[in-house]
Parts: sequence; C-alpha cells; structure tokens
Amino acid sequence: MEKYIQHFTDSPIKAKWTYDKSIFNKGPICVEFEYPSDYLSFEEEQTNLPATKRQYFDEKEGYYVGYQTAKKKGII
Repeated sequence: MEKYIQHFTDSPIKAKWTYDKSIFNKGPICVEFEYPSDYLSFEEEQTNLPATKRQYFDEKEGYYVGYQTAKKKGII
C-alpha cells in the first residue's frame, strides 16, 4: 500500500490527508482542509464576544490570556 487517502469528516471542518509511502513513510505528504461557508476564524469569533470573554495575546509571553490577566499585565 504505497499511496492512499484518508478523509476525516467528524467535525464541521473536513480534512483530506494524502499519504505516499514511496516519498515519505512517517506521515502525510499533503493535508487539505475544507471549511464550511459560515466558519469564523479565531479573530472574527473574538470580535463578536464581550470584552470579558475574549482572549488577549500577550506578546511578551507568547500566548493568549483571559480578561483579568490581560488587565493586570496592562495589555488592555
């Protein structure tokens, strides 16, 4: 079994993983995602939330923090 494709459809985002063992035998060589038409990106989703429910990016630490932590650190 040199070449094969796996389809993952268990979430709203559909994924198609393409394997070719003659090129790379440790994983897929290509992964394609198909998003639904009403899919919102993380940034779009955050703009629809109230300020206390949003996640804020802490550039100094390199990760997202909640409202109270962002307020303490002076991010907002």
